Amino acid sequence: LMLTNSENGRDSSHVRLLSRDEIIVEEKIRQLSQEFSASYRQSEVDPEESKKWLNPYAIENIAIFASYLSVGFGLYFIQAPLQYYMVNDLNSSPAQQSVVMGLLQLPFALKLFCGFLSDSTPIYGKRRKPYFLIGWLIYVVCNIILAILVTPTIAELAVLIFFAGMGFIQADVCTDAMIVERSKKFESIATRGILQANGYIIRFFGSIVGAAFGAILYNQDSWGWGLPIWGIFLFNGFFPLFVITPFYYFLVETVVEEPLGVWVQLKLIWALVQRRAVWRPCAFIFIYNMCILTNPALNSFLVDGLGFSNFDIGLLVLSGTVFAYVAIVVYRKFLFEMSWHTLYIGSTAISALFNIFLLVLVLGVNERIGMGAIQYEILLAMGAFGVIQFIVGIQFLPACRMFIGMCPEGTEGASYAMLTTLSNIAGTLAYSLAGVCADAFQVTTDNLTNHDYSGMWRLTVLCGCVQFTGLLFLPLLPRQIKEQIEMQENDISSPFAGAVFIGVMGSCLLFIFIYTGITVSS
Repeated sequence: LMLTNSENGRDSSHVRLLSRDEIIVEEKIRQLSQEFSASYRQSEVDPEESKKWLNPYAIENIAIFASYLSVGFGLYFIQAPLQYYMVNDLNSSPAQQSVVMGLLQLPFALKLFCGFLSDSTPIYGKRRKPYFLIGWLIYVVCNIILAILVTPTIAELAVLIFFAGMGFIQADVCTDAMIVERSKKFESIATRGILQANGYIIRFFGSIVGAAFGAILYNQDSWGWGLPIWGIFLFNGFFPLFVITPFYYFLVETVVEEPLGVWVQLKLIWALVQRRAVWRPCAFIFIYNMCILTNPALNSFLVDGLGFSNFDIGLLVLSGTVFAYVAIVVYRKFLFEMSWHTLYIGSTAISALFNIFLLVLVLGVNERIGMGAIQYEILLAMGAFGVIQFIVGIQFLPACRMFIGMCPEGTEGASYAMLTTLSNIAGTLAYSLAGVCADAFQVTTDNLTNHDYSGMWRLTVLCGCVQFTGLLFLPLLPRQIKEQIEMQENDISSPFAGAVFIGVMGSCLLFIFIYTGITVSS
């Protein structure tokens, strides 16, 4: 590496030998900058190869999209039964529920470690396919253990839900990595993100199916028939076996190369997070998602306060998945070229507006205007919950499109996992902070059962208002893919910004672990 500088008014040059690792890192970053030249990418795309690898129904790809279907199903099938079981059978507090639901989400914050494992340690020369299988097997085994326990305690739920989630995430990271590899290799700049959008359309369709089954199958108390909780866990474990297994043998990895060592990957990610084109938009994504506080006492309020059954809770989850699915399709069909700034401002305003529906329920306004019947309460709750999921869905794909373009070749698993981990960490942190607020406002199971909603309405107002503060940081986000390309080509780096990026991620993970551990132990 030839370095030139000015010393005492004279130009001087010296040569420094780079290590092999440094050469690899410099080359990968250089390639990443080149990839954001439209002409460079257009010349690389082979139409015939693209048609094959970008087709969701090609035999080489079906297992990927079957995995997305299983991910969507698993996330939402278990949600309503698990929440109702904790409230109705275990009589758990909102704080305990927030821990279990937080542990359900925590593996999403640990995706980076799964990405490192997949990128750097191949099994029989394969970086994705074996870990894809291992992840799903862990998920299946944990669900079977929960079924064997018959009526698991809150502690057993917390532990096994976490490990099932880790297996789930390992498989999901490999699924995402294979999509990113296909996208970077066979999609042009203009169409980048369409394959990912198709995958998430299938994933959210799986969410609809899962939410519907979860609402219908766990209703023994209300309907006199249905599966017990152990049957729910057993069904949840066997679903991916039946859906993915027939297509696993035909799954093909598109990138076969000598894997980069963990140390090289760490250096590459360190170089990546220093880039202004990476840390600025990621800072916005993190702050915005941290400001979306999900009310942790909502389920206790609906079940203990309003008397919702599992089927009623399932209807809420189902409405949320339908709204999210519609959001993904709408974005894919009509809003693909919309300014990301406009998208975030409009969706935040709509989300806050429909949050009023929940406040109407908490304050009992619906009863005073003759809408106190259970069907009206369900409709109001579905409106609030469904629109929030619609907003989350419509904001999701722009971030994914942006993240795909940031991933250096050879570290697709770790880099994409790290970037998406930001929003996951922020969401988990927000849920933990909301749990702290629930304790501060004394939103307890006893108070909700006695219809004391004095803390609940304050918590609802707080959660609805805080989300607007995230928009103050909107200038950090590029307006569209074109502006992102311009930022990438400038290639400005800041070690200080990179250190802040890593420090914030580490601190948030530490907080989540400590808060979760304290709540579980208490």
